[in-house]
Amino acid sequence: MVQNKKKGFKLPLSLRSVTDAIGGTATDSEREQLLIVLVDSALDPALRLHAKSALRPQAKNVRVVVQSYRDTRLIFPEETTLVVLLAADAPVTGALLIQALRQQLPAVAVTLDATQLMETAEANNQEIDPLSVISTKLDSAGAGAHEELFRNLGSWVVRKLPEERLSLARALPFIREPLVQETIQATAVQNAAISVAFFLPGADLPLLTVNQIKLFLQIAALYGVEIDNSRLKEIAVLVVSGFGMRALARKLVGLVPVFGWAVRGLVGYTGTLAVGKAADEYCKRGGDPKELLAGFKRDGSASEPTTYITLE
Repeated sequence: MVQNKKKGFKLPLSLRSVTDAIGGTATDSEREQLLIVLVDSALDPALRLHAKSALRPQAKNVRVVVQSYRDTRLIFPEETTLVVLLAADAPVTGALLIQALRQQLPAVAVTLDATQLMETAEANNQEIDPLSVISTKLDSAGAGAHEELFRNLGSWVVRKLPEERLSLARALPFIREPLVQETIQATAVQNAAISVAFFLPGADLPLLTVNQIKLFLQIAALYGVEIDNSRLKEIAVLVVSGFGMRALARKLVGLVPVFGWAVRGLVGYTGTLAVGKAADEYCKRGGDPKELLAGFKRDGSASEPTTYITLE
């Protein structure tokens, strides 16, 4: 345990558990991934331009390979992480999607007109699962529709690829945003449950703190902000915030003892949300410790892609 000898202050967890979490998170976020993107040659030019920007990786661990198609049939590499089809009205879209799924590869078709895609597939005797098709409810002529398409794609990846999503999100911002929000929300709910379950004062603090640290490390990894043993002061901010949350909870429980369990849960939830939002602001701004503190008050540099994608 780490102890401040002057005041007898003791952290509720060991440095070993923190450094182990740092190493594990870094490993998960740096796994190599191969993303195959097939682009219908009839794709809307504005969507093509948006895709070119959205699919440019910001981390070296993700390689994006893009190929135009109209009547192409492919065998995908075994190491493929995900197949994305940017679809228009090509008759082979369904066949390509089915081929990827036959190879047991995650695959999804992204289109401005899901009805047309499904009807074309049916006309060519291709049975497509609607859950493998991503579309938008917005006006397909507007730029907002293109942004929503990729937000929906990012959310799909977060749901469907739990083991690969961390490393993919580090490289692709449209995946990063929904994963950050899901991670913050899930951790807040978990900490609320922990706070409700523990009755002894302070008994929940070690678990709350560990969860907050893991949340911080996951967000940092998503933005490519390196947190090593020499930067534990950033971690210390979260630990101190955990003590503040606990102190607030005890005061509120004293005021409304009958509903103390609800107060503890609420403080665990909202306090963790605050930690997550502060960590998000901190990482967006490049890892400046001042921004972490500023984030609480307000309630990465990109590397060159390994494959320079071209969408003719």
